[in-house]
Amino acid sequence: MRKAARAATTAIYPPLRARAFVSPVTEYDVSSLSGLEREFRPPFVAVPSPDRSEWPEIPEVDVSFVVPCYNVERYVRECVESILAQRTSHTFEIVAVDDGSTDSTGTVLDELAAEDSRVRVIHQANCGFSGARNTGLEKVRGGVIVFVDSDDNIPEASVELLMAPLADSTIGFVSGGVVSIDESGALRNGGKSTLAGGTPWGHAFRRELWRRIELPEGYWFEDTVLKYCIYGMWKEAAIEGVVYNYRNNPTSISHTSKRSKKSLDTVWIVQQMILWRRALGGAFDQFMFDQTLKQFGMLAYDRLTALDDAEMRSAFALMCDILASVPEFEEMQTTMQGRWPDVLLALRTRNFKLWSLACYFL
Repeated sequence: MRKAARAATTAIYPPLRARAFVSPVTEYDVSSLSGLEREFRPPFVAVPSPDRSEWPEIPEVDVSFVVPCYNVERYVRECVESILAQRTSHTFEIVAVDDGSTDSTGTVLDELAAEDSRVRVIHQANCGFSGARNTGLEKVRGGVIVFVDSDDNIPEASVELLMAPLADSTIGFVSGGVVSIDESGALRNGGKSTLAGGTPWGHAFRRELWRRIELPEGYWFEDTVLKYCIYGMWKEAAIEGVVYNYRNNPTSISHTSKRSKKSLDTVWIVQQMILWRRALGGAFDQFMFDQTLKQFGMLAYDRLTALDDAEMRSAFALMCDILASVPEFEEMQTTMQGRWPDVLLALRTRNFKLWSLACYFL
């Protein structure tokens, strides 16, 4: 319905945009966010400081699979067994982190570990997906790290497909094809695959990429760390083969965030990731500029629907402030076409009306 509405009204966009250009621009501030910040914002961490002291100096296996597990008794055996079934000459281990599950997940994992020595299980109090992945990262013994969510699974050729490009020492990480599956494991969308994007899963990372970073804990949209601290800093190899089966989950953050004001994390995490990238010596180049614009365009517009009008305008003002806080961005223009130049103009002139209109038509 929304797409149809956009298509039906595209013809009237130019005059609306023109009126937005000449309308008075209000200097919105961030005051309406103070209460929400106290309630929802995780502790601010200006510089990542992960502990990698347990990593062996020389990797003991080729690949470490990190599998965060929370209340997934229905799927976790299928997930782990799909990894164990890999047809590969590469050695690997599975570091499964039981993140305080209250169902039989932990028991299933212990059974799998008893059946196969390649499975190691860590039981901990609930810390969330980032906390579980970070625990797994601390314990890996492999030279390459692959994340697999415990309600998903991988095809039997995944390791071979992902490891082949890493024979080139200049490649930092590999991204493969992802297909969507339903609750029963059957392919959705006719089995059409897409290239893994800014998610932890669907990739193989040299462990060095994670030596100085971790997943930001307490945040929704924690995978933003990949966009700011891995993409554009390390060379990527993209492959066509399918390496990951993603189970569509209606209870995931991407589905539920629109109903909660905790979705403000989509703005706050960018503020923190900009500081992390600078601490890591990453460039604030055209790639990073366009990436930040994407974060503050339709992603924010679609995620922040739980905010009232005053809160939404304050969130917009914060996005304007964050974009303006990066000196390297001051003279840049976006390379993206369509309505993106309007999104940029709105953020630079603090024009909320234009921003809303441009994001609606993206």
